[in-house]
Amino acid sequence: MHHSGAAIILAACLVPCNANAIESFTPLVAPATLSNTNESNNPFLLPEGWTQTLVTDRTTLNIQGLPSTFGTWDMIDVGGTTSEYIYIPMEVQKGSGVIRYNQDTGDFTTLLQGNNTGVFNSNPSTWSATNDDFGSLDPAVVTPTGSLLTAEEWSGDGRIFEISNPETATGTIDADVRWLSNIPSVSHEGIKFDSAGSMYFVDENNSGSIYRFTPNTIGDLTSGSIDVLTIDAFSGDASANYDAGVNVGQSRTGNSTWVEIVNSAGIKTTYADPFDFTTRGGRSAADEAYGTPFGRPEDMVIATINGDEVLYFATTSENIVYGLNLATGLVFEAVNSTVTPDGLGNTPVGSGANDSLYGLDDPDNLEISFGASGELQLFIIEDGDPGDIWMATDYDGDGVADVIDLFASLGPFGSEPSGFIVDPRGGFLVNIQHPASGNDALWRLRQISSLPSLWIQVDGTAQGGLVFFTVAGVTLSVTTTNGLTPGQVILIMADAVNSDVTLSGMGVTALAVGDTLYINNQLTGVTTTDPGLILSYGFGGPPIDGDITLDGLVNVADVLLGHQVLLGKETLSREQFIHGNVAPLVDGQPEPDERFTLGDLLIIQRKALGMINF
Repeated sequence: MHHSGAAIILAACLVPCNANAIESFTPLVAPATLSNTNESNNPFLLPEGWTQTLVTDRTTLNIQGLPSTFGTWDMIDVGGTTSEYIYIPMEVQKGSGVIRYNQDTGDFTTLLQGNNTGVFNSNPSTWSATNDDFGSLDPAVVTPTGSLLTAEEWSGDGRIFEISNPETATGTIDADVRWLSNIPSVSHEGIKFDSAGSMYFVDENNSGSIYRFTPNTIGDLTSGSIDVLTIDAFSGDASANYDAGVNVGQSRTGNSTWVEIVNSAGIKTTYADPFDFTTRGGRSAADEAYGTPFGRPEDMVIATINGDEVLYFATTSENIVYGLNLATGLVFEAVNSTVTPDGLGNTPVGSGANDSLYGLDDPDNLEISFGASGELQLFIIEDGDPGDIWMATDYDGDGVADVIDLFASLGPFGSEPSGFIVDPRGGFLVNIQHPASGNDALWRLRQISSLPSLWIQVDGTAQGGLVFFTVAGVTLSVTTTNGLTPGQVILIMADAVNSDVTLSGMGVTALAVGDTLYINNQLTGVTTTDPGLILSYGFGGPPIDGDITLDGLVNVADVLLGHQVLLGKETLSREQFIHGNVAPLVDGQPEPDERFTLGDLLIIQRKALGMINF
């Protein structure tokens, strides 16, 4: 049996599959409007072939007792053994907090909650997580050790907090929260970790800098050194806004240097006090160290390109996404609204005169994915109403986007999209933040592929029991009886998927091929109580090899059958069609187009003659 991607073998339990392959889509040509979106049912304008599903909203959680101040849902993260937990921070002025939402049960747990006094403790020695207020928490970030970070942006004291037990805490009382007072006070937003354990963060301000925290012990965020990024060629005023007269025309690209503002002993190396939590002291320390000012740096992501880690950060006021090669120190413009072309023929894509017009404007959140050929896909989420979501693609691997396309657009509901991240269960998660209705909501966006891309394989002989598996968030179970073969078990599982009304409405289909089940949507939580069965799963579709006779060979028999199909004398089953949908070839490999035509037959004929192979 041929499968692409890695397989995980188990007898009783599976780790969730995190495949997130994105097929090509037709870009949108304009932002969403009230005429083509609806906040309750279809808030996002999406390309053909994409669906949107409500995960939860403020109204629903209010019934369960959500604190009244918990609105303005911001940048989220996902955790849990099966990615069942979604951590949501609240970007409100006071009474802010963080919840853990269980998408399997629909329940939430409050992990951090401010007392809504608007008084924020700036003294670490007298601080208590259960007797303080928190302001504009943004983001929620799961660390490499499994703890959860959240931090204050425009309100509060610019503090960053770590919750060591985010998966097991039952509420604010037993949540193990500490204020990382060794991290300077800034207006936090983007926080990311590199593979060496260093943490990067921003100061969201029009004179904002980029910072690096290097822990003394990997995984321990309570001690380490702090540096600020300086562009070697920048010779303006670091304390002024990025667009102040003295800084106009100053370079923010090229070689860079990290300048220390706090040493590894936790002692400041500047006259300014980076730990002044009443005045965003980290900003003053960065200015003194000549940290280069950027125009409202917000979110960040890290991608590995040609072996080097690259830190991307969005600058909302500049309409630019910068890249920083962490190995070489080179800073470059990855996306620029006045430079980067779009897929519609506009060079450049432009920024649009206002939010309702086409163009990349106010880039805020970032996320990354990778295409079928390994190309970087950088998603850029606007701070706007309507708020657009763009996908910039780097085809040649230099880190710079070659083209940018409008992927999705949130309708003008007095809101903005926020917290857009890859969903480990398939697709993307994104918030509708601060809509005029007050009903913040979390949605899931998924592409309904015409071809299966995930598989489960069954080995052994059934002795009796149950098989559980979750497809597109719907948990299914089938009963096995003694003596069933793997193929018979797979047929039962396929019938369970294809007969489910909810899954059918989502366009989900399953295909049984021998001892393997292929599914065209997210697959998680596969377990069995049958001691005679061994289950494995992975990412990849059935073989697209031209073998439409299903005899394991590609020869004249396949060519003859193909002729009969084109003449209308024979029809292909779904399994045969998938094997035969080989045209066109791209770089010598099939790129199925969901049609069986003369092009497919000619490729099968050439393979049968030994002229090509794939």
